[in-house]
Amino acid sequence: MDGQVNQERVEFTFPLPEEALHGLAGRFVRTYEPYTEADPAALLVQFLQAFGNVIGKYAYMNIGGVKHYGNLYAAIVGNSARARKGTSFAPIQEVFGLAEPEYMKTRRLSGMSSGEGLITAVRDAVYSQEPVKEQGKIVGYQEVMTDEGVDDKRLLVIEGEFGRVLKVMSREGNTLSPLIREAWDGGNLTVMTKTPQKATDAHISIAGHITFEELSRLLSDTDSFNGFANRFLWCYVKRSKYLSEDVEAPVEDVEKLCENLKEAISFGSQYRRVCKDEKAQQDWNQVYRHLETETPGLLGAVIARSSPQVLRLAMLYALLDRSHAIRGEHLRAALALWSYCEASAEFIFGGVQSDPIAARILDALRKATGGMTRTEIGKLFAGHGDKKRIDAVLNSLAEQGKIIRESHDTGGRPTEVWRCVKSEKSDESPNGANPAPEHEEASEPVKPTQPPDNSRPSFTPERAGSGLKYTRKTEQG
Repeated sequence: MDGQVNQERVEFTFPLPEEALHGLAGRFVRTYEPYTEADPAALLVQFLQAFGNVIGKYAYMNIGGVKHYGNLYAAIVGNSARARKGTSFAPIQEVFGLAEPEYMKTRRLSGMSSGEGLITAVRDAVYSQEPVKEQGKIVGYQEVMTDEGVDDKRLLVIEGEFGRVLKVMSREGNTLSPLIREAWDGGNLTVMTKTPQKATDAHISIAGHITFEELSRLLSDTDSFNGFANRFLWCYVKRSKYLSEDVEAPVEDVEKLCENLKEAISFGSQYRRVCKDEKAQQDWNQVYRHLETETPGLLGAVIARSSPQVLRLAMLYALLDRSHAIRGEHLRAALALWSYCEASAEFIFGGVQSDPIAARILDALRKATGGMTRTEIGKLFAGHGDKKRIDAVLNSLAEQGKIIRESHDTGGRPTEVWRCVKSEKSDESPNGANPAPEHEEASEPVKPTQPPDNSRPSFTPERAGSGLKYTRKTEQG
C-alpha cells in the first residue's frame, strides 16, 4: 500500500468531540487523562473495546437481520513511536484488571501470526471415535474427547506491534486476514487444514498499534478493499502532554470507577436484544442516509461499515449506562466518536478520492461492447500492474454495481469475462475520478491529488425542531 497512506507531515487538528465522552466511558477518560501522556481518543476507544469484549456474546443488536455484538476492532495510528500508542492501554489494563482480574490474566493476549493460532485461542472441544475392543476384537466405537477446547470464547487481542501482524498476513497461504474478518462478523471460525480446526461463537476484539510508516509499507491494497480495513475503527493519536513526574490517578476515583464498571459488566453480560427507543429511532432515521452515502476512493472502502460501527458503539454506551435501550444521548455519543474515527481515516489515508487503476479498467470496459477477459484487462497495464491489486479493484467495482463478471463455457476451463453495467452517467469514471490518460503509468500507487488541507468530515448535531439533525460536512481544522 506504499504511497496510499498520507505521508505529509500535516498537523491533525480534529478534536475529540465532547459528546463522545458520555457516561462511564467519559468518566474513565477524565479520571486518567491528567495522569497519562496518551491521547484521550486512544483511552476512550480502547475502554469501549475492552468493555465490549468482557461482557461476552450476550447483548446484541439486530441490524438488517444479522446479530451484532459488542466486539470492536481498533487501529491506533501515530506519527511515530513517541505518539504514546502503547502506553494508552495501561489505564485500561489497570481498571479492568481490578474489575475483572481473571479475565485480564487469561483472555487478554497478543502475538497473532496465523488463522490457526487465532482459532486455537478460542477453539471448540475435539472428539474422536475410538474403537471399543473385547478380547482383542473391535465390537463398537465410542466418542472420546481428545481436546477439551476453550470454554471462555472471549478474546481481547492487544497488538503493540500491529505491523508485525500485517507482515505475516501478507505471506502466501496465511489465513489470518479472512478469519479476522469472520470473527468481526459472527465468530464461527474454521480452517480446512489436514487437521480441521473450529471455533464456535468466538467473541474477539482486536486493538493494533502502528505508525504511519509501518502502515504505509505493510497494509496492502487487497486488505483495504477486501473488507479488512473497514472492520476497524481508525484512530489517529498524538502525545497529549509531557509528564516528567511519576503521577497516578487518585485511588478513590479509580475504586469508584471500578465499582461502577463491575455493575455495568454484570448488566451487559445478560442475554438481551438492545433496541433503540422511539426518540433514538427518529434520530437514527435522520442520520442513516448520510451514513450510507457512498464515499469515493480508498477512504470510502475504509469507512464502508459506518452504520454497524456506529450502532455497536451506541449499544456499548447504552450498556455502560445500564440501559435496556439505546437513547438519544447514546446515539449522539456514538456518532461523535465515529466522526473522530472518520476524520482520522481521512487523515491517515491522505484523502485519496480516486484510483487510476479503477479508472483505466472502467474506461476500457465502457469502450469494449463485448466485455473483456481477465487476461485482456491485465494487458491494459502492459504487465506492470500488480495482479492482487487489479483483482481487488475488480471486486470493489463489482460490489459498487459498476461492473459484472460472467463465466463463459469454452469446452475447457471457463473464461472470465467482465462487462460494464450501463448507466445514465456512463461518462463518469469510478469514484468520481477522471479516466487515467493513456500515457499514465497505472501501476503507480495511488497518491493524494493534493496535500491534505486539514478538512475533516464530521457529523455535527444540530437541534432541528424536536428532532436531532446530523449532516456530514467539511469543517476546517
